[in-house]
Formats: sequence, C-alpha cells, structure tokens
Amino acid sequence: MPLTLQATRRDRRAPAGRSLSPIEYAPPRPRRRGNPLRTRRLALWLLTLALGVECAAAVLTSPALDIREVRLTGLPELLPVESDATREAVVLDSRANIVRASTRTTAAPLARLPWVERVDVTKRPPNRLEVRIVARRPAAVLAASDGRWEVDERGVLIRPAARSAGLPVIALAGPAEAELGHSPRSSGAAAGVAAASLARVPEPLHVRKIEVDPAGDLCLNMNDGVRIRLGQTEELSEKLALVRRIYKSNPTISADVQSIDLRCPEVPACAPRSAGEEASQSAARRTRRLQATRTTSESTATPNGQGSEQGRR
Repeated sequence: MPLTLQATRRDRRAPAGRSLSPIEYAPPRPRRRGNPLRTRRLALWLLTLALGVECAAAVLTSPALDIREVRLTGLPELLPVESDATREAVVLDSRANIVRASTRTTAAPLARLPWVERVDVTKRPPNRLEVRIVARRPAAVLAASDGRWEVDERGVLIRPAARSAGLPVIALAGPAEAELGHSPRSSGAAAGVAAASLARVPEPLHVRKIEVDPAGDLCLNMNDGVRIRLGQTEELSEKLALVRRIYKSNPTISADVQSIDLRCPEVPACAPRSAGEEASQSAARRTRRLQATRTTSESTATPNGQGSEQGRR
C-alpha cells in the first residue's frame, strides 16, 4: 500500500503539472488568542504593585512625618552636668522621618553614658519621639587608692563620689582598677560590693563602712560602732543572716560589745567594751549567748522537732 504524506507549510503548492488531492492538503492552523481574564488580572496586579510603591515612597519621604519633637524623661535624677550631656547625646537629623528613624541608633549613645542604666525609645506618630532614661541608683561609695566613686548595686561605677554622699563606704586597701560605666576588676572590690548588696536584703543592715584588707577579708563597721569580722566571702549569706538574728535578739548589743567575730559562723565570738576579769567573764557569757542564738535558729529550721532536741543537747 503506497504511503501518502501530508504537505508541510513549505510544500503546500503542487508540483508543476500536478494538483494536490484533498487528502494530501493540510489547511493552516488558526492563531491562538490570549485569555482576556488572565490579561486583566496581570494588569491589575501591576497597577496594585505600582500604587504600593508610590504610597511607601510617599510615607518615607513625606515632610508631614518628620520628627519635630523629642521628649526626654528621667533627667531629674541626674546632676545638671549629666543632664546636659544626656541631651547632647540625643542626635537626630533635622528632617528625620519617624518611620525610617531607628530606635537602636537613638538609644546607643545614651546607653554608653555611665549614669544610664536603661534607655527606652518609643515612636509616637506623626511627629514625636519619646526617650525615657532610667538612671543608675547609687548604693555605696567605693573608696580605693586610685579614687572614690559612687557605685550601683551591681558595682558599676556611676560618677566620682562627693564627700557627703551619705552612703555606706566600701574601703579597699589597694586600687579598684575600674573605669566609669564598668565594674571594678579588683577581687576585693567585687567582694565588698557583694557584701553591700547582701546587707540590703531582705532586711537592711545599718552598715556605715565595709573594709576589705589585702587578703580579701571583710569587716563591717556598723552605725552603732560595732565591728563585725566576716572573713572571706565563703558562706557570706549565712554570716549576714546571723548578724540580722543577733541584732534582732539584742538591738542594744553595742552597749556591751565592741566587736563580733563571725569568720567561723559555727562558733561566733565577741569582744567586750571594758577590760578586766569581769569583762572577760561577761564576754564569755555573751559568746555563749551568740552561739545559742545560732543553735536556736538552726533548730528552728530543722523539721519534725529534731532541731529543738539538738538545741537542748
């Protein structure tokens, strides 16, 4: 059976002297028309995108959203010189847009100031920026051979201390090795700051001065004149808790006792204010009373009454 091939687009004309049969002739295919719905959707999407870009550009460049007011709060807790330096640290472009303004960029130079603990920056459209300063609160005065500074509860140096600061003093035997806005690198300073922090909570002790010797031993000088030797920072919380119990049981202990030794908190000792054999006997009685105070506190903390039995023994 002979094969019959259809004519291609290039071979639609019959050879000379011969005509194509209907079977051999292939009519041209009709041209496809685009989908009108799809075209309209594409045009609508492009128009929406262009409108969004135009609106974003208008918001980011509109003069109506330029920052015209910066409200700075928290300055009354600072010194006048520190307040002026804080205002100068707030740097903004005269035509800064409130949408494009970065809160981190605004807060960064303020957070580097030694008297600033935290900075909160809030945008208030259309034209206001609120900056709230949380100042560091001095908790003690760090006195060392290289200077005197006010420090907060974490030991960060805030500013040079005035003579009449009215705060407990942490007296170091050597240098503090610190700079403003940072904690001291000296181990003795860290021990003194830890003692000052623990002396404030849960019930504040009336400490006038905390001495730190070259070996790192701590000594509390109370407001009533009693010296309390704490030794190293081991068991520091337990030692200060014992000091609170001593003052709670005998608030007027300063009338009889000159110093208390808690370097070994299991066996506390004290020195009387007067000398002589009678004073030595009185000191021995007070020492036994201090030991009884510790034993009673431990027996109270022991469950099922076991501690009370040990206290009686």
